[in-house]
Amino acid sequence: MTGIVLRLKLKDFLEAHDLSAYQLAQEVSGVGAQTVYSIVRGDRKPSWESLDSIVSALCRLTKRPVRIQEIVEHVEGENNADQP
Repeated sequence: MTGIVLRLKLKDFLEAHDLSAYQLAQEVSGVGAQTVYSIVRGDRKPSWESLDSIVSALCRLTKRPVRIQEIVEHVEGENNADQP
C-alpha cells in the first residue's frame, strides 16, 4: 500500500511571483524566519499549521487568494518527495 506523497512547490511559486524567501519570512506569522528559509529550500518539511500560515502570507503578498494546491502537489510513484 502506497501512502500519499506530496511535493512542495513553494520555491517555484515564489520565483513565479517575483517574491523572495525573505519577503515571505517577514510576512508569515507564527513561523520563525529560519524555519521558513528551510522550508523554501526543501531542507525541512512543513507542518499543516505552517502551511496554513504560509498560504495566508502568500495571499497578503500577492494580494489575491492563493490555494494550497498552488504550492503543494500530489505526486504518483515517487518515494523521495517532500511530505508536509
